[in-house]
Parts: sequence; C-alpha cells; structure tokens
Amino acid sequence: VIIPVHNGGRYLRAALESVFAQTYHPFEVIVVDDGSTDDSGLIAQSFPKVIYIQQANQGVATARNNGIDAAQGEFFAFLDQDDLWTPEKLKLQIAHLLSHPDVGYTLTQQQFFLEPGETIPTWFRKELLSGVHTGWVLGTLVVRRTAFEKIGNFATGYSAASDGDWFFRAKASEVPMAVVPEQIG
Repeated sequence: VIIPVHNGGRYLRAALESVFAQTYHPFEVIVVDDGSTDDSGLIAQSFPKVIYIQQANQGVATARNNGIDAAQGEFFAFLDQDDLWTPEKLKLQIAHLLSHPDVGYTLTQQQFFLEPGETIPTWFRKELLSGVHTGWVLGTLVVRRTAFEKIGNFATGYSAASDGDWFFRAKASEVPMAVVPEQIG
C-alpha cells in the first residue's frame, strides 16, 4: 500500500487507520512524504508498521514511484492522503486477482464524500456525491507488479493527471483488467 502525502496531516491518520483495518493480511504500508511542512511525517511514523520515506517536494507521481521502488510485494495498491478504504478492499481485490491469473489489475466501486461543513469545489460535479461509481482513480486500484512493470511508472512531467495518463497507458498496453463490483473506496 503506497500513500503519498504532502501536508496531509489533517487526513492522514484516518487514511492509515482505514488501511490497518483491512481484513486481508499481510501487507506493507509505505508512506512517502513529499516535502511536508506540517505534522504528516510525525503522524506516519506514529504507526509502527509504516515504512516512512521522506523526499524533497517533487510531486505526487515521484512520491508514488519512490514508494513502488521501495515495495516488496507482488501487488501494489494506492491510497491518497485524504481518502478512506472499507475493510474488505484488499481481500476482495487480491482474491479476484489470485483466482484470475490473466487479470493484471482491478478497480472497484467508490463513493465520493465531503467532510461535514465543507463546500463542493467548483470543479467537482455535484451529482457524483449521490451514489456509487466505478472508480477510475488510484484509490480503487490493485495491480500486479508484473502488470505495472509492463505499463510503466507514473509520468513525472505532469503537474496533474499522472494517474489518468497511467490508466490510458494501461488500456493501450491491453493488460486485462476487471472491476470488482463491491464498493470499497
């Protein structure tokens, strides 16, 4: 599980708690601190099982790539500092991958939410807050290391959308994928 963080101390503890509440074990958790100036590093290091990597601020794609370089597992999963997983996420997706060896990666359903009292950002489509949707975001992804190696790391030349670029390259590479129907993000 790779979690990039940049000044995400406000949300990081809850994100990490959702990871450690997983019903699937064992797994490793790598938090890559992308030059935070808040308490993100202290929060990450307060979890004894977290592998903590600190880097100068280079962007989320570089942070994710550095997490991948440090990872030891057969599968990669990604969580943003301000997102949460349901407890069955890893169990369901890894079970699907293990029972379907031809599938390179899985996505799941997701539900968007806002903290109470927060306003909807101007760029966000309000209708996405009602209901569950297939998540074409990294927080719903579990991918085999071998598939990731074929598709490649996250492109670091984008100021945003390195995840979208990865999904386009995944589709172009024709790596088989599946959407697990349960909502887990």
